[in-house]
Amino acid sequence: TGIVLQNENMVIENNLFRYNAYENIGLGPTSFDEGGYARNIIIRNNVFENSTWINKFQAQEGTISAFYSYHELHGGIPVMRAYNMDIVIENNVFKDLINGAHVMAISLRNAQDVIIRDNQSINVRQEMNIAANSTKNIVVEWSLNWQEVGKNMYHLLLAGISHPLS
Repeated sequence: TGIVLQNENMVIENNLFRYNAYENIGLGPTSFDEGGYARNIIIRNNVFENSTWINKFQAQEGTISAFYSYHELHGGIPVMRAYNMDIVIENNVFKDLINGAHVMAISLRNAQDVIIRDNQSINVRQEMNIAANSTKNIVVEWSLNWQEVGKNMYHLLLAGISHPLS
């Protein structure tokens, strides 16, 4: 992962992320027993190109991902809470994210109060995965500048179920 944010009050702006095998930006801890959470984060005016081709966690992964984090058990079952918060992802370009069925622009879990707006995708297999069981207050205003890849259209994925938005 290029940048892992486990802190507060960060702006990631005007960067080119290219040819990273894993996520370009990770939000929150990468395991249950480490680090803090991402809070008050702005990710804007960046280009994310041809990345995330290695499926490290055997899950759907975004070039921007909020990582899974299980910090407590309830009846032996991990409880996922929306600890990453107050995040804005805007005016970014996602390009050539097609190297595997797991690849997408943005993957959110354990997050709340997130605004995703005015982003563009070009030659992207999937735009987003938003895990309904660990997120809340997610606002999506995606730019419709996208191109079809094969038979996959613009999708918002909620808990693994694909819903066309157009």
